[in-house]
Amino acid sequence: MKSVNKIKVLIVILFCSITLIYCQDHSSKKEKSTTKETTFTKQALVNDFKVFRESLEEMHPGLYMYNSKEEMNTIFENASKSILENMTGHEFSKILMRVVSKIGDGHLRVLPPKEELKEANLFPFSVTYRDNTFYIKEDYSESPIKDFVGAKIHSINGHSMQDFMQEYSSLASSDGRNETYKHRSLSSTNNFSNAFSSVYGKQSIYELEYIPMGKEKSKTIALTLQTKARQESIVANRYSKTKDQESPLDFYISNDKKYAYLKIASFDIRDLKPTGIRIWIYLSDAFKQINDNNVNNLILDLRYNGGGEDVLGKLLFSYFTSKEFMYYKSLTINNNEFKSIKYTDNPDLKMPKDGIKLNNYGTYDIIDHSNVGLQKPEKPFFEGKTYVLINGKCFSSTSEFLSMLHFHTDAVFIGEESGGGYYGNNSGFTPSINLPNTKIITAIPMFAYRMAVERYTHKDRGLIPDYEIQPTIEDELNGNDVEFNLARELINKK
Repeated sequence: MKSVNKIKVLIVILFCSITLIYCQDHSSKKEKSTTKETTFTKQALVNDFKVFRESLEEMHPGLYMYNSKEEMNTIFENASKSILENMTGHEFSKILMRVVSKIGDGHLRVLPPKEELKEANLFPFSVTYRDNTFYIKEDYSESPIKDFVGAKIHSINGHSMQDFMQEYSSLASSDGRNETYKHRSLSSTNNFSNAFSSVYGKQSIYELEYIPMGKEKSKTIALTLQTKARQESIVANRYSKTKDQESPLDFYISNDKKYAYLKIASFDIRDLKPTGIRIWIYLSDAFKQINDNNVNNLILDLRYNGGGEDVLGKLLFSYFTSKEFMYYKSLTINNNEFKSIKYTDNPDLKMPKDGIKLNNYGTYDIIDHSNVGLQKPEKPFFEGKTYVLINGKCFSSTSEFLSMLHFHTDAVFIGEESGGGYYGNNSGFTPSINLPNTKIITAIPMFAYRMAVERYTHKDRGLIPDYEIQPTIEDELNGNDVEFNLARELINKK
């Protein structure tokens, strides 16, 4: 999620370094080195933990969003007590990740040291997580394995998938107490590979036990890992997609004009720019066509939209109201200066003084942002019924939009709980704190985005849909879109 104007310039500076770190970490699976992992003295780790805690307490605006200060103190103290002599960096990072997981912020990350972030290898498959089971969705092996696609993964290197998921859930970050974001994020080969590494460390050999679809007896194979470039080549050749499937945007009106379909799979300019489509014009044209054709039902498909530009979420919502509205209840940062910035690669960075203003709570309002203050609706206003398809990957600025649409309209939500917190998130300016001894990185979001919504009872969850439905592995492999089909069924029953 990004801000604008002078604040945006600040974010762009950080974005260049953070994106490199984040993308490499979340798209990498490294084989185990033959050399012994470095261990650290207890004092060195205690000192790093002190920097970790003090940085979070100073910089993170949502540290007490889901836990009281007393609860957070206990979390920090218990974590500190678990530090032992001669721990490896991986063992210590898991202590930090457990703290971050309990904080409840999906934008807050613990990442490996920079020197470990090199081009590395990935599992030769993608997975989908359904009903507490991991299935092979796509096979990227050099020579396709006959009964691999659709198979259940029983274990990797002797670690059952149930044990893996339980441990991973205690380490992974998400907003509040949400779990669907963790589940859906693993559908990426990059993220699944990285997640396994974060739980069990770097491995030199990978042995996978799987149960072919429709069978009871398991098989075991040795996995040959792949570079990211090689895997992308295999995916492009073996799983070619149509232009519409690849595009993050799609719009059409059904032949009988009963409904319009609008897909927005990303609010991220990096995803939208290659299409050559200017989304402001695209949305204006789409809603004009809906209005001109007197279409009264809209299926809005936001599945797997992980967010991006927050102004685009606001822009989309502005077509669903005819009145002026407040989008953010508040947008704040803890202070105007931070001692912990000295641990980043940009120690001289400062907040622009004319972009923030001291408020009555002792924090600072961010005033240099186009989503702050009273917002105007767009025309034409859509007055019909909206059916929104969502899943756990709906996050960040997408979740902001969902909260507003849920609060202000009678839209029907179909799918699974969204991945982002209903009442807001912490994102925007996100410096990376480099711990002095282990060099482990903590990426701390510094802007508190709080939505102008209320009366939602699940304060630590995402948006829970009106109709909870998920595709089975058979549905996914056969292209049976159960969420979309349910939306059409509801429209036809009207």
